[in-house]
Amino acid sequence: MTRPDRENEEKLEQALKQAWDDLEAAYPIAPAHPEVWNVLVREQRKNVRRKLWRDLLVLWSVALPFIAGMMLLGRGFSGFFVIFWSFQALSAGIGILVLLSEIRKRRNKEPAAYE
Repeated sequence: MTRPDRENEEKLEQALKQAWDDLEAAYPIAPAHPEVWNVLVREQRKNVRRKLWRDLLVLWSVALPFIAGMMLLGRGFSGFFVIFWSFQALSAGIGILVLLSEIRKRRNKEPAAYE
C-alpha cells in the first residue's frame, strides 16, 4: 500500500471509531438477564425438536408405502393388492393431515414471527 492509501485508511478507521463511540454513547448497552436467554434457548430447542419430529413423520409416511410397494412387487401382488392400496391411502391421508396442520400454523403466526 502506498502512503496516501494508508493515511486514507487511518482516517476512515478513526471516523468509524468515532461514529461507533457516538452510537455506544447514544444507546447504552444493557445485557439481558440470563433467564431471558434461557427462555429463548428453550423455545428454539422446542421449535427445532418439533420440526425434526415433523420431518421424521414425513419420512416414514413416504418410506413405509415405498417399502411395502417394493415388497409387494417382489411377491407379484399375489393376494396383497388390498394391503398395498391401503398403505397408499394411509400415506396420502397422513400427508394431507400434516399439510393442513402446517397451513394452520402458518396462518396463526404473526408476520413479525417469521424467520
